[in-house]
Amino acid sequence: MNVSTSYDRYWEGRKLFASMTSNVRGAVITELDPSSSAYEAGIRQGDVIEEINHQPVRSAEDADHLTEGKGGVGETLVKIWNSQTGSHYVAVQEGNG
Repeated sequence: MNVSTSYDRYWEGRKLFASMTSNVRGAVITELDPSSSAYEAGIRQGDVIEEINHQPVRSAEDADHLTEGKGGVGETLVKIWNSQTGSHYVAVQEGNG
């Protein structure tokens, strides 16, 4: 059985930030529904959102603001960073979850 305490999550987060390069700026994904369109596009917990539709993201509030009002239609271009692949873009199809 895997049990994660607050202490464990703290150190997991510290390890993630220690592995980030100093020029990575954005909002860290802390939770993600596996049935969401973002998950289907390849975004995972621990990824850092750097841009949404070529607009910089510096906080969770930025990410919310840049995605509100789309009405669940179309496509959102998201630039993400993770320790395995670095920075890259993914297209999230709206309305899939």
